[in-house]
Order: sequence, then structure tokens, then C-alpha cells
Amino acid sequence: MEAFGNAKTVYNNNSSRFGKFIQLDFSESGNIDGGCIVDYLLEKNRVVRQVPAERNFHVFYALLAGLEPEQKAVLGLSGAVEFRYLQQWAGDVGANLEDRQLFDKVMGSLQVLGFTGPEVQDVIRLLAAVLQLGNIRFLTAAGAQIANTGELSVLSELLGLDAVQLAEVLTHRSLILRGEEISPPLTTEQAASSRDSLSMALYSQCFSWIIRKINARIRGPRHFKSIGILDIFGFENFEVNRFEQFNINFANEKLQEYFNKHIFSLEQLEYHREGLSWDIIDWMDNAECLDLIEKKLGLLSLINEESRFPKGTDVTLLEKLHSQHATNSVYVKPRLSDSQFGIRHYAAEVMYDVHGFLEKNRDTFRDDILNLLKDSRLDFIYELFERACSWAGSEDSLRGGTQRRKPTVSSQFRDSLHSLMATLSLSNPFFIRCIKPNVQKVAGRFDEGVVLNQLRYSGMLETVKIRRAGFPVRRPFTEFYLRYKMLLPERTPPADWRSACRLILARCDGCDSLWRMGKTKVFLKEALEQQLETGRMEARNRAAVILQANLRGSQARTSCRTLLRSLVVIQRTVRGHLWRRRFLRCRRAAVLLQRRWRLVLGRHAERREAERREEEEPREEGARVAEERKVNHASDDESSCGLNLPERPPSPPSSPPSPPSLAQVKELPPPGRLNPAPPVYSQSIGCVVLPSDQRSPLPPPALSPLPNPDMPRWLIVSGLSYLSLSQPEWPAPPPPVWPEQEWPEPERTQEEREWPERTQAEREWPE
Repeated sequence: MEAFGNAKTVYNNNSSRFGKFIQLDFSESGNIDGGCIVDYLLEKNRVVRQVPAERNFHVFYALLAGLEPEQKAVLGLSGAVEFRYLQQWAGDVGANLEDRQLFDKVMGSLQVLGFTGPEVQDVIRLLAAVLQLGNIRFLTAAGAQIANTGELSVLSELLGLDAVQLAEVLTHRSLILRGEEISPPLTTEQAASSRDSLSMALYSQCFSWIIRKINARIRGPRHFKSIGILDIFGFENFEVNRFEQFNINFANEKLQEYFNKHIFSLEQLEYHREGLSWDIIDWMDNAECLDLIEKKLGLLSLINEESRFPKGTDVTLLEKLHSQHATNSVYVKPRLSDSQFGIRHYAAEVMYDVHGFLEKNRDTFRDDILNLLKDSRLDFIYELFERACSWAGSEDSLRGGTQRRKPTVSSQFRDSLHSLMATLSLSNPFFIRCIKPNVQKVAGRFDEGVVLNQLRYSGMLETVKIRRAGFPVRRPFTEFYLRYKMLLPERTPPADWRSACRLILARCDGCDSLWRMGKTKVFLKEALEQQLETGRMEARNRAAVILQANLRGSQARTSCRTLLRSLVVIQRTVRGHLWRRRFLRCRRAAVLLQRRWRLVLGRHAERREAERREEEEPREEGARVAEERKVNHASDDESSCGLNLPERPPSPPSSPPSPPSLAQVKELPPPGRLNPAPPVYSQSIGCVVLPSDQRSPLPPPALSPLPNPDMPRWLIVSGLSYLSLSQPEWPAPPPPVWPEQEWPEPERTQEEREWPERTQAEREWPE
């Protein structure tokens, strides 16, 4: 809808050039059931003429920017500068890019809304036909004649009409006089007006057809409630204001009247409901301006009357306006200009130029043109103008009637406006005003004059005046007390909200000139509200300072406690580290002392052992000699008995060397590859202890019984493995008979005497 109904103006790049009332229907469950769009006051004159520095409707530029070259060639289209209706805005690269994107969006939207491919192509053909129709030129030759027949043939092909008949209706006028049909030629000006009226009729009927198709698509089965949105152009005041601005400002006058009555009636109803006395409020009523425009013999009546006269001109219209309303207080008659008249609207005084008023107000779309369009070969063109005959009754009445029976543009405008106001009167309205900060459309710039004019044009100043005349600020008792209770010295809950609110107001304003107490609300003047807000802000600031002080104190205390705990942890860790270092140093010193002391003890033990050996050497020598004698005596006895026994292993010496002391064992050098550790002989247990590198992991071999259990046994100890060094096996002979002979008991040392006696089980060989 924006592409077909919006255009670029001096103040807005996307100004809505038609009024639309969008109604959304809701079901009982709150879901949207459907909708409806009602259009008002389409500015169809923009199709054929625009104000300088403004554009035609967006869809024409989007069409030229979005179509492919092949499609343009078929439709006879080229650049925007080639068409008279678009020559006032040639466009630039950025605008062309935006127009191309807009064309894609429009095509996608039509597809979503259910428009078929042929229907979209028909719309494109009609838009191309409107552009081609604007290039038709006329020359004077016994009346108006078409100068460029090439464009005429393309146009007739696009509309599905005969080229000869189309040229005939554009240059001649069909009349029925006394039962006979005559066709007088038209002048070039009249032919141009007929051409432009045909262009406007084609575009407006296409616009209405699109809206009907959209409504048929979005209309729901039924509705429970509805919400309506009215979007219409605002008040306009340009350097040169013409017929379009006159109609637009007339519509805004009607809307402002409704707005003022709505606001004033709401104020009166609010005061009456709250039981307050209603004082007379002086506010600007625009009823006099509306009477000037639409009452009997008003501006609209005079314009329509002059439009029906064949010889009526803009000059005669201006003379009638001056003579009829020169004494009216809201009518302005300029002293110097001979082509302008002015109206004092609610927003500002606007001067209108009468040039083109009658031409734009007359509906020059003749009946013969309508009948020709109905005979089109294209069903789309026929469907557009099928209902057009309802403007003045049946087809016969159109042919037999006169132009007076046709409604003028201003009368159609007024009827649409009355229909809109009837719709608004049945609704509960909410007003939204859009304010632009500057005319240059630049961000971050605020133009006070432009904003003030918009506020004045939108009627906001009158609304403010109505509200300020009374008590514009209204708050319920509960909301008022909860908002301003900090202004009371005591914070006890009130027993009555009304009395509590009165107490707050009495503290700020002793006399009740700035406030009133209603039944459920407090009514305030703006000055008192500002005073209350100032006191509230100061109280909140004081409370905020106290809260900040307490919060910061709590945060400081928490931070201090955290810091103290951290310091304790650091001190504990440092002290523990220092004590550990002291303990380790003491332990190393103790180990060193123990090692040195044990070394001293070992040396003393070696010295005593050496002294003892020196003392016992004579006795050991005597014992060894005696033992040898016993062994020799035993050998002689065995040989004398004739026994062939294996050689008995030599007996250990009677006085074997004493085992080394603990200190001597500890002082042995560690075993190595060059000096392997020698085996240690232990006399007390009768074994040889081998170093770890000489031990064998093999299990002990099978053992054979010894001939004498008392014979010493040799045992090699290697970790958990034991290896026996017993005699080699021999055949089991009968037990020999040994001569009874007492073997001397070897003398034992003090250490061997203290060694525990081994039991029989301990003397058994391990399995």
C-alpha cells in the first residue's frame, strides 16, 4: 500500500498521500481473526502533476528500476526522464537502488497476498499504460489532434483498445442533443485534460481494486472486537498552496474538531465524575472555520457551483469568494494578490492560489471514455470500470444526463470525510502525534521553529491549553501517597488514604488554590506537581546518601575482615615455613652427630677387639693344636677299622675367628665391579653372608643326610634364596661305628654365649 499510495514530498520522503483506516478484528480468545482496509481521499492529482522537488507515487519509479530490459522493451518503457509524469524527479543512483529493492518487496507482497501471476502482469501493464498516456501530445489542426501516433499504438495495445477509437475519444467529445449524438472536437487544453483524467481514473481504479483484493484475502469469518488505526496526512502549509492542500487542511480541521470535542468532553466527564466544580475553560473552537468551508454558500459550495458552469474560470471563482466572505473573520482577502485567498485555520493562516481549482475539481472523465474502457479486450480493464456507472445511476442516465449530475472531486472528498468521521464517532480513540525534529532529515539536529509548527499543526497547543486551564495532573489516592509519602515526617501507615494525601498537600500548599480533592483522585496544577517532585527528589537523595554510607561502611568492614584473615593465613604460612626450616636444620645436625658418635664408638670397639684378640691368640693356638690331634687320632681309627668312607670334610678350627663387629660391617666398602665385597663368615650361626651382587637366585639342591648331625653346616644366604654347600652324594653305607671319643667343646666368646641357642628345627635344612 505504501508503494501505491505514498510519495516523496518536501518534508517527508515517504509521505502518505491517502488516508487509510486499518481495522483488525479479534476473536473472543484474543487472536486476530481478520482485518479490513478502508481508503480515503487518494491524491490522484499527483499522478499527472507534482509540486517542484516532489515525486510521483513510489510504484512508478520502482517499476522502471526493477523490470528487466526485455520486459521494458515489451511494455515500451525506458528511463524516468522519458516520461512527462516523472520528469520532475530524475532520481539518482541511491534512489534507483532503493526503488529496485522496493520493486522486489512489492512483488513478494503481492505473491504473499494471493495475487496470481496474470493479475500482477495486468497491474504492471496498467502502470505502463499510465506512463505512456502521459506522453501523448496534441496539436491544433481543426481541433485537437494526436501528434505522436507511435505512443498511441503502444497505449492501445496495453489497454486492449482500438487505436482509432481511443484517438477519437481523446480529441472529440460525444454529446446527445435532441436525440442525436454529436462529436464536437476539443481544444488542445481540453484534450490534455481528458488525457489526464483518464490517467487519474486508471490509477485510482487500480488502487481501489488492489484494496478490494487485499480485503477479500484478509477478511475473517467474524469478529468479537476490533481495533482501528487511522493514518492520514497532516496539516500542510507550503509556499504555494493549491487545491490539494485545501482539501487536506479541510480534513485536518474536521479531525481537530473531533479531537477538541473528545478532549474537552473527557475533561468535563472526569470533573463531573470526581465531584469537582467545572469552571468555564476558554479554548479555541474551530467551528467557525468549518462553517466557512462546508456550510451553505460556503467555500466548497461556491467551488462546486462554479465548476458546473461551462464558462466558469478561476478568476470568477475568486471574485465570488471575495464578495461572499470578505467580512468573515476567518476569511482572508489579500490586498495585493489577485489570485489568492486565505483561511485562518486552527494551526495557522494559509494562503491558497486559485489557479487550477476548477480544473482539478471538475471530473473530466467523460462517459464516452468510460464506455470505451468497458469495451476493452482485457478482462482486467473491464473489471476496473464495471462499477463506475454507479456514480450517476445507470448507463442510460449517464448518456442522457449532464455533467452537473456528476459529483465533483471536492464533493467526493467531503462525502469520504463524513464517512470517516462517522466511523471515528463510534470508537474510543487514542491519538498519536509524530514530530519531526528538522526538515533536512538529519539525525541529531533539533529545529525549534519546525517542531513548534508541527505542534501547532497537530493541535497539541490547544490540547495543552485545555489541560492547563484546569488541573492537568491526576493521581489516585493510593498512587499519590506511595509516591510522595517520604515528604511526611512520620512514616506510620495511614488509616485513611484521603487524609494522608490531604496532609501531604497541606505541607506543600497551605491554600487549596493549586489542588483539589476528588472522590478517588488528587487533582494538581503543574506548578504544585513540580514542587512535589522537587521535594521527593531531595528526600530520595538524602535517603540515597544514607544508604550509600551504610553500604560503603559494610563493604569496608567486610574488606577489612577479609584482609585480616588473609594476613593471618600469610603469617601462619610464613611461620610454618620458618619452623620447618629450623626443624630440618636441627634434624640434619642430629643425624650428623649420631654418625660421628657411632664412628667413635666403632673405633673404640675395634680397639677393644684388637686388644682382646691379642690376649686370646695363645689360647686359640693351643686349642687348635689339640683339635688337630683329635682329628688325626680319629683318622687313624677309621683306617684301622677297614672302612672305605669318603673323605670327611675337615672340621672347623677349634677356635674359629670371631665374627666382625657391627661397626666393622658398617665400615666395609660398598661392593663394586673392581673390588667385589668378600663374604662375611659368622661363627655363631655357621654361615657365610655373601654380598648382594654374588647371591644366586637358584633354589637349593636336594640334600643328603650327613653322617654326623653335629657336623657343622655351611649355608650361603642370598636374599630369599638359600644354597647348601653340603658334601657330594655318596652311596648310603651302613651306619659306621664311631669310636666313643669325647670331642672337646670349643671355647666360646662372650658374644657367642649371649647368642640364643638354636633349636633342632632351626638346624634343619630349609625345603
